[in-house]
Formats: sequence, C-alpha cells, structure tokens
Amino acid sequence: MGEPNNDEAVGKRIQELRERKGLFQSDLASLMRTAGVNWSQGTLSRVELGARAVRLTEAPALAGALGVDVSALFPQTSPIAAELTTARWNERTVAGDVKDLKRKLESATRKYVRANRYRQAIQLINELSEGSARHYVAHCPPPALWDVLLDRHIGEPDRITAAELCHALGLDVVLVEDSWAQFSNTASQWKESGQTIRDLGEMLADDVRFPFDDDAVSRMGRSNTAKHIAKMLRSNQLGKLMGDAFPNISWINDADSRPITSRREEVDLDWPLIEGLRELPENAELS
Repeated sequence: MGEPNNDEAVGKRIQELRERKGLFQSDLASLMRTAGVNWSQGTLSRVELGARAVRLTEAPALAGALGVDVSALFPQTSPIAAELTTARWNERTVAGDVKDLKRKLESATRKYVRANRYRQAIQLINELSEGSARHYVAHCPPPALWDVLLDRHIGEPDRITAAELCHALGLDVVLVEDSWAQFSNTASQWKESGQTIRDLGEMLADDVRFPFDDDAVSRMGRSNTAKHIAKMLRSNQLGKLMGDAFPNISWINDADSRPITSRREEVDLDWPLIEGLRELPENAELS
C-alpha cells in the first residue's frame, strides 16, 4: 500500500486533533457552522477520509474550533516548514480582508458619486427656483440631468417628484403629466402588441430617438424595455422644457457625465456635474 496523499494525511491529523479534544464529528461540524463555515457531519467525514481537501478559507475556522494554530492541521517535517504554513495561511486571510475592504470601498464610492451628483442637480434647481441669473455649465445634456434628479436606487430615500420640480421651475406641469401618461400608455400598448422596437418608434413623435434595438429588448425583456423607454421619453421632454426655459445654462455633453453606477477602479470624486453653483458653507447646519 502506498503512502497516503496530502489530503489523507491532513484528514488523519484533523481526526486526531478532534478525538484528542473529545469531540464527535457532529460536534466539530456544529462548531464550524457557528464560525460561518457551512460544514455538515458528512463534509467532515469526507475531509477526515481524505476525499475532500480543506479549503484556504476554511482552515482558520477549523483551527479555531480545534483550539490549535493553523499550522497544527498539517503534518510537518520541521519547525521552519510549520512556520511557513502559518505564514501562508495568515497571508491568505489578510488578502481576503483586503478584497472585502476593496469591495466595500467601491460600493461606498458609487454611493457617494450618486449622492454628490444628486446634490449638485437639486442645488441647481433650488438656485433657479430662487431666480438666480448666474451662468451655469452643466456637463451633461438636459435629459441626463433629469435622470440624476428622478432615478432612485434601492435603499435610497424617496426623492422629490417631477411635478414638484416642474412647479418650482415654473414649467408646464400639466403638459409633463399628460405626456408622461401618454408615454406610459404607448409603451404599455407596445409591450402587449408583440411589435418590434422599430414599430414603437413609428408610434411616437418623429423627433423622438432612443438607444434601443431588438437585441436590447431581448436582453431586458419587453416589460423592462417599455418602462425604460417611458422614463427616457419623460426625461427627454423635461430636458427640452428646461433647456428652453433657462438660457443661462450651457449644456456640454461630456462622455463621462452620466450618473456613475458602473464598477470603475478610479473615479474623480471632485468632478463637477454643474459649474457655477454657489459655494455651500462646509459647516452649515442641516435642517
């Protein structure tokens, strides 16, 4: 009979440590689950037989449940080899912590960018509603500004409505609401009709253009496509009304002006969506 392979040797060592601690397989499996590792008694049995390897992410929990260092789980030939094993597992554990922190930082960055863009957009509306004649430079087309104002992500608080924003700016609220109902109705009819995306274009005004094709419809589904189209048409109309009403705003269609939701390693947190806004005091009391 040949020498046991490494997994068999590790399994035998784990069994020895478990029995030395006076634990049944069910006991150790329960301790592993408490530590956040989903092991059953069957999993532990396969590990001890050498039929399943101990994964890198499982070793620290297993060692903790057995009351030993990670290096004790593995047969060693010298103290240096034992120290190397410990160093290896510690390195992998810290690397996992770094990855978790990176993911959290990326998530927090995206949330900050959305909050920052929204603050700039709503500040512009506030200043315009107060009669500001300042010259503003918006690094986005008018519809994109309304996307920032109206799009709400899961977990974010409810935002002010399009009607309330139009009222503050003196825009035709009735026209917007009637058009929104028409857009929604047209999109719903298209969703139920089975027609192509080109057919929808013929149902709408000649000046309406939207970046959808049959492949996009196939990926998104007809229901989601209809919702997106209705929202986009609303943003287009609101943008046109705002662009006509406020000639003191210059609109620049920068490539990176869209609300940032994608995963990007580098994001300029200070990049302005709107230039010309009043400087807000850093320590202003929030009402």
